[in-house]
Amino acid sequence: MNHGSIHLTRPAFEILHSTLRRGTPEQRYWIVNELAFFTNDRDRYKVRHALIEVLDDANAPAEVRGWAAERLHLHTSQETLRACLRVIEDPIPLVRLWTTYTLGVVAQFQPVFREAVIPALESRLTDEGVGQGWWSVRREAQSWLSSLRGGQEEEDRLQAEVRAILSDPAASRTSDNAILVLAYPLLA
Repeated sequence: MNHGSIHLTRPAFEILHSTLRRGTPEQRYWIVNELAFFTNDRDRYKVRHALIEVLDDANAPAEVRGWAAERLHLHTSQETLRACLRVIEDPIPLVRLWTTYTLGVVAQFQPVFREAVIPALESRLTDEGVGQGWWSVRREAQSWLSSLRGGQEEEDRLQAEVRAILSDPAASRTSDNAILVLAYPLLA
């Protein structure tokens, strides 16, 4: 797909949206992935609504819903905030993980939303659910809270978590890489 400054025409969007609703899990996943990058002013509204529709669809494949939650970070808005807050307690860990991520991004780039996001992230501090290949929802929430709140105590707590992950022989390579990317400024 060619996105960026290119406008997503109505017929093209209709085809993608239809496949997003009824395609195979793989097709749906890749359409979520590519559609999300249409962020220009003309496309942002319809793309955001399509991603939220997927996120809210409890019958959609978990990987597709989770990726829709993740890709919503490219569409920060009050609607994105409300959608993520609606599913923050979803039964699927992958959905909770990426919802937690997007809430962190929303609060980071739109400080006006921090008052709503911080309690939602705090509610995930005991969530040991893990999206396959990733780290726990708790660790995702903790990393964002450390960033959003700041302060030495938060940084120390996150650094202790980073060290625990890096010394855990059972931690996946994905977890190691994710923690290094997210925590690099704290380890420097």
